[in-house]
Amino acid sequence: MDTSKISEIEQVLVYLYKQQTAEEQSALLTVESNGRGFNSVDAGILSSFAQQVLNGKILSEKQISLAQARLVKYQQQLNNGKWRNIMLPAKKNGSTAGILKKEKDGLVFYPNIYPSKQVKNLGFTRWENKCWHQAAPDINQQTVADVLKMFPTAIVDPAVIAALEIEAVELSPVVVDNKQLFPFQKETIQFCLTQKHALIGLAPGLGKTACAIFAAQSAGCKRVLVVSPLSLVYNWQKEIKRWVEEESVIWYKKQLPVGAKWTITNYDTLRLHPVQFQEEWDCVIVDESIQVKNRKASRTKAVKTLVLGTKPKFLWLLSGAPVSRLYDDLWAQCNILRPNRFTSYWRFTERYCYVQSNQWSAFNIVANKPEAADMLKQDLTDLYFARTQDQVLDLPEWIFSDIPIKMLEKQDKAYGQMEDSFVVQLKDGSNLLAPNVLAQLIRLVQLASNPSLVGGISEAPKWDAAVEMLEYEQGPFILWTSFIETAKQLEERIAAKGYKVAKLTGATGTEDRQAIVDKFQAGQLDVIVAHPGVGKFGLTLTAAHTAIYVERSYSGDDYYQSLHRVRRIGTKFSPHIIHLQSIRLDGSGTVDGVIGKVLENRKENVMNLTNSELKTLFVEVRNG
Repeated sequence: MDTSKISEIEQVLVYLYKQQTAEEQSALLTVESNGRGFNSVDAGILSSFAQQVLNGKILSEKQISLAQARLVKYQQQLNNGKWRNIMLPAKKNGSTAGILKKEKDGLVFYPNIYPSKQVKNLGFTRWENKCWHQAAPDINQQTVADVLKMFPTAIVDPAVIAALEIEAVELSPVVVDNKQLFPFQKETIQFCLTQKHALIGLAPGLGKTACAIFAAQSAGCKRVLVVSPLSLVYNWQKEIKRWVEEESVIWYKKQLPVGAKWTITNYDTLRLHPVQFQEEWDCVIVDESIQVKNRKASRTKAVKTLVLGTKPKFLWLLSGAPVSRLYDDLWAQCNILRPNRFTSYWRFTERYCYVQSNQWSAFNIVANKPEAADMLKQDLTDLYFARTQDQVLDLPEWIFSDIPIKMLEKQDKAYGQMEDSFVVQLKDGSNLLAPNVLAQLIRLVQLASNPSLVGGISEAPKWDAAVEMLEYEQGPFILWTSFIETAKQLEERIAAKGYKVAKLTGATGTEDRQAIVDKFQAGQLDVIVAHPGVGKFGLTLTAAHTAIYVERSYSGDDYYQSLHRVRRIGTKFSPHIIHLQSIRLDGSGTVDGVIGKVLENRKENVMNLTNSELKTLFVEVRNG
């Protein structure tokens, strides 16, 4: 290809654009990593150039220069010479509707037609010096596209094109050569580094935590603040240690952390102590950002205050599912990321949703518009990076996560006394576990779940975590428990939150069991709380996207059969399997970790262990 010839550059642009899927063409982005068409970094701007050519418009000198620089990397796709067969449309002549120019940090529109005040609907609300100015200056691809859609013959000044140009950040060898990271995860990291303020929507289990950690590390951040649900703060600490071998501190309630590179806190601590967080952060990571979807909620206001006050260079919102039902859920998240761009909640909502008003001028959001999904992909191409499970190849049958949950003080004391006494009784030797030892093991599982199960005080961080996870993990859900009392109390807690829930235990009649399963499979229930022994034979629960094991017994048969209730031949997604594991106040493991090790090694039953083997497992878990 002779890139000095403008017509050939235009032919190549159109050829590569036509290699994109229909979805990618519509959204101006790359979804499938198939080696065809533009890569994810170039897709937005080069697709817009190709569309301009197809509409008969002339590319500016600046656009030609940018295209020429970027097209060199696609030589392998062009070697077949098929691009030469592309027929270009005739160029359109005539007067223009106006010129879109750059002024300071914003856009101004100089109209050549009358009337032009309809541009106010795009945020150009101030008329001054014979042009329309943005109410909140922000140069972005969405606004430029909206102006061109409203005024098809308008001209975009080269300075605007230059302002939209973002150079892709090259990944470090640490990321490129990492064999544990999938290609789509490396692409996610590059998007974070390139866009700086972004919403990362990887489906549950696809590794958004690891991506954010590597991105912050690659950016050279000296101080990173992670804001997450309380149920995930210790998992963040574990993942930081796992991926980059660095220590982190947890800032919880009134506890003041020492200076550290990585600081982890939860939403409520940030909400209750906003002033203390007004420090200099190079990077702020907001995990499970669906929790800030409500623009009026105090936690949303706390995150916004943090961002506006500290102005971090890098700001990443992470969510497996940033929308619960209606697309207006996205506005608060987008407003946190780009406050000058997303200034009006109702303008955003009316763009993507059907809105009704009554005689008292009250508004009601009825439904998402049919075309809204495609519009969002196109509008947020420079802001939102998403991958679903069906867009990622070679996923395992299940995606497993072990989530550590720290005990509370009285629970830790009761558990510690019992475990110390229990381990002392495990004599060295090859004797199989006696019935009294197994009974004590069950008692330890109960204490690690909630001491109230054995007549003690009610402290249940794992139960709290399970209920909190319903807010941000992908449903429908199954919560597996080992004890009837746990199932009963969890059902009550979940119902009190407004979820449609039912329980399956040994006390549930056969006909009732099938009726509950049928309702769950039909989408009429949000949550089932079940005992693995009840659900292990004959029950199909493949509607579940997430299975949370609040408690696990030592029965390997129960556990593995329950896994196969949510995954059958023909299932088109990988269920997210979450093991909640209690840890001690000092961070050491508990009986939950011991049972996890037993089941991980596929031992059918802990009763096949000897006293000595079980004692060794407890020592290993205690020592991490």
